[in-house]
Amino acid sequence: MSVTNSNAKSAVKTSRKAKNAASASNTVLSAVLAQTEEQHVPLSALVKSPQNVRIVPYSAESVRELADSIKGIGLLQNLVVHALPDGLYGVAAGGRRLAAMNLLATENTIHPDWPVRVKVVPDNLAPVILEALAADKITTEHCQALALEDNPDRQVQVYEAACREGCNNKPEVRVIRNLITDSQVSPLNNSKYTFVGEKAFSGDEIRADLFSDEQGGFVDKLALDTALLEKRQWVAECLKEAEGWAWCAGRMEPVSRYGEDTEVYRIQDEPDAVYTEQEQQRLDELQELYDENQTASDETDTMESEIEAIECAAQLRAWTLCLNVFSSGAYNRPAQISLNCKHYSLTKDAPSGESGVAFVTLSQEGKRLETLLPEGWTQDFTTFFTLSAKDLTALLSFCTACSLDGMQMRGAGGTTRSPLDKLEIALAFHLRDWWQPTKADFFTGLKKPQIIAALNEAGLTGAARDAEKMKKADAAELAEDKMRDNRWVPVWMRAPDAEKDVSDTENGSADADSHHTLPDAA
Repeated sequence: MSVTNSNAKSAVKTSRKAKNAASASNTVLSAVLAQTEEQHVPLSALVKSPQNVRIVPYSAESVRELADSIKGIGLLQNLVVHALPDGLYGVAAGGRRLAAMNLLATENTIHPDWPVRVKVVPDNLAPVILEALAADKITTEHCQALALEDNPDRQVQVYEAACREGCNNKPEVRVIRNLITDSQVSPLNNSKYTFVGEKAFSGDEIRADLFSDEQGGFVDKLALDTALLEKRQWVAECLKEAEGWAWCAGRMEPVSRYGEDTEVYRIQDEPDAVYTEQEQQRLDELQELYDENQTASDETDTMESEIEAIECAAQLRAWTLCLNVFSSGAYNRPAQISLNCKHYSLTKDAPSGESGVAFVTLSQEGKRLETLLPEGWTQDFTTFFTLSAKDLTALLSFCTACSLDGMQMRGAGGTTRSPLDKLEIALAFHLRDWWQPTKADFFTGLKKPQIIAALNEAGLTGAARDAEKMKKADAAELAEDKMRDNRWVPVWMRAPDAEKDVSDTENGSADADSHHTLPDAA
């Protein structure tokens, strides 16, 4: 026969509601039984529990049907048993399965010692409890909780009380455990029990709960208090003998200067310490050092508080500015700081557009810094407290750079002043680090005399004379080529107080080009 543990398909159709109810019941029961260790015992050691009060026998048809199922696919569900004398086990739940297996044994289909999967519940349970277990009114977890009580009559009282408190007369394991251990305390993290020690109690005085997470079980409150008084008095007597006191008394709390203790005890003031001359001198030296360090410590605390305030302000500014640069939308901002990032209009008006070196560099730095922003930063500025000073400074600098707008307009009336002039001087900013004058974006927009003047201003007098002989387009192309390796910037594009940069060819090195033969302008 097969002894595999697999699920058999039912040949009987049931309603959806019945299936759901059965599924829920099986799920709960499986979860509970899983907490009990499964064992294997021979079939010959299993008998009907003497505490099982079932009178109506199982029908021969149901036993035969179950025997055929076990023969085909094996025993699917374990039995619930309790230990009996002489090595036998009484079956508290699973009587029909036991009858079916005994039928197979009489037919020599299985061996009398065939191993049967069982779960063992405590053997000191009252018959009423086992009857409820056999009727599936309770589970093994209820039995384990009831086993905390050794007295069967008391078990029945607790069970009935838990049923009355439960919904629909169904007891809860938690209620059962509380009813049994109400007059007991757990030794876990109990200062009284720690002081007394486990050896102060006999094995019967400590109630072990083998099926709970509470390690150490429970101990009776009265027994604990009695053991505490005895050990406390013993300690007091030991001190009396060792230190020569006339009397002794033990108590849990120290003597107080208030309340009833004032009527019983006279608490003496602690006498002043008496030191030797050397000890007093050293104490004075240490006190002086302590006072000096305390003053320095107070000053350090003040400076640290000021530094923290400055850092917090910087973090708040950085967070608020980052909302403008890296995010969008309305937020509840504690600081009303804002900036206008005009990259769109600036790149639109710039000849190089978004392909310019400055904008490309700025965009790359923005992408790098955006990866440093903490998760959820848009909703909570305190996330910026996690940033390092280096990253915070980088974010502040980047946001500040995004706010700059110094566009100048040049017309017939001259060039407008730039609000960035002093900033450029302070930063030693040079336009040629980010911009290259070319034929397309600069020289084509000039008149030919202006191109020649630009070459002369850059010290390229030879190239300027060659440009005089060319058409404007050729002169613009020549200017782009000659200006490529110098630092020339039109005077109206420089800060007024900035020193005029000159190229390495200013002293006439470019004049050698004046001897080159170029075609005359047509």
